[in-house]
Amino acid sequence: MIPIYLIVAGAVGIVTNCCNCGFKYTGSGDGEEKQINPLQAVVQLFLSAWFICGSVWIYELHRPHLPSLL
Repeated sequence: MIPIYLIVAGAVGIVTNCCNCGFKYTGSGDGEEKQINPLQAVVQLFLSAWFICGSVWIYELHRPHLPSLL
């Protein structure tokens, strides 16, 4: 599952960067608030959930060895 996790995370990251370059915020800078693009919000939410899933998959297979402090 780790290669799939890395491929999907990389592909979605590239799409996110392309979307950020293509989208412009509305507003002329005259005190108007910038609007959040709903597509960017969904992609960021997906990336957050994907990061948590990937962390669970990896740490189930490779538990870190913590030396005892006592």
